[in-house]
Amino acid sequence: MKKGWKECAILCNGAFPVNEQVLTGLLASDMVVCCDGAVENLFPFREPDYIVGDLDSISALMREKFSDRVIHISEQQTNDLSKCFRFVCSLIVESAPDPNFFITVYGATGKREDHTLANISLLADFNKVLLDMGYTGRIALVTDEGTFFPLHGSASFNVCAGIPVSLFAFDRNLRIKSTGLEYPTDSVVFDMWWKATLNRTNSCTLSLEFDKNGKALIYFASFFVNIREIITFAR
Repeated sequence: MKKGWKECAILCNGAFPVNEQVLTGLLASDMVVCCDGAVENLFPFREPDYIVGDLDSISALMREKFSDRVIHISEQQTNDLSKCFRFVCSLIVESAPDPNFFITVYGATGKREDHTLANISLLADFNKVLLDMGYTGRIALVTDEGTFFPLHGSASFNVCAGIPVSLFAFDRNLRIKSTGLEYPTDSVVFDMWWKATLNRTNSCTLSLEFDKNGKALIYFASFFVNIREIITFAR
């Protein structure tokens, strides 16, 4: 079991990164946990540390080659990304990673749209699990086009002005005041996913003030090299 890791990547079996910066971030991770057949895309670049899932999409060759790293979870109530996340949570408990660890999900979009929507929404659930474990906001989902961060309360972001941004919330009773956006979100009722999308930053600091805790996601159409330095959570 890997000890003292700081950067963990979960690689889903969606669209494999082709953006050079995104791919570099994936390959530079201390640990890569593959969702089942995602190892087929990773292996030309580096070996996986673990392969987790119901093993319905991994080749016999890869399964045999990395037999000592395969974690077979047969239940069908959750998808392979959820299985990988639960496994990483077990590593957090057992392997004592760096206190400032960060989990980044790659390959979660593309191919099937239903998988894309499910994986993006799962990010909010995963964030709540980490909060319940005593950690705050140590996860993101990265694509070739941008970055999703899950939110559970007020937060601020150190970003450049002019970045396209969208905000999603999973509670129609949640209100989120904003500063640093071209179109403030203060009066938005989050009863449909499109309600606070296609916005843009107009300042180097974007601040969001929640009127209560609740599950939400923010998306920036940008890839951040120093991803952990972007966000600050209100205490």
